[in-house]
Amino acid sequence: MRGKPFAAGHVRAAREYGGVLIVEAIVNGVRGVRLMADTGAAWTALTPTSLERVGIDPARPMRTLLVATAQSRQIVPVPTFRIDDLRLGPFKAHGLEVVMLELPESLALDGLLGVNFLDRFRPTFDFQNHALVLRQQAM
Repeated sequence: MRGKPFAAGHVRAAREYGGVLIVEAIVNGVRGVRLMADTGAAWTALTPTSLERVGIDPARPMRTLLVATAQSRQIVPVPTFRIDDLRLGPFKAHGLEVVMLELPESLALDGLLGVNFLDRFRPTFDFQNHALVLRQQAM
């Protein structure tokens, strides 16, 4: 995902898996965390392997939430964790609560970038230019 610099607010992305945007985040100081930008996901999610990679023990959740999944159409218990920070370019979220989610290894994704991160900004998906555009919310 390297190339010429983007305009302010643009986070470089790749278009994969039918055209969705994949961004590389820095989570707890660990670079290259691949997240699919997903406005259908209420929570930002990391796989168990990714949680370990960013220094979090997946066996020690903060709490468990009951969430509805689009895939199974059921309410399932999901463990949650607090990450110190998630960064996309100049955009940061500190103390973000994330859920643990298993994803098929074939996707080569570390998780999902959900609404609990995106709603801190005014996001726009620029599919033509392969970018997620984030703007600070007006105060």
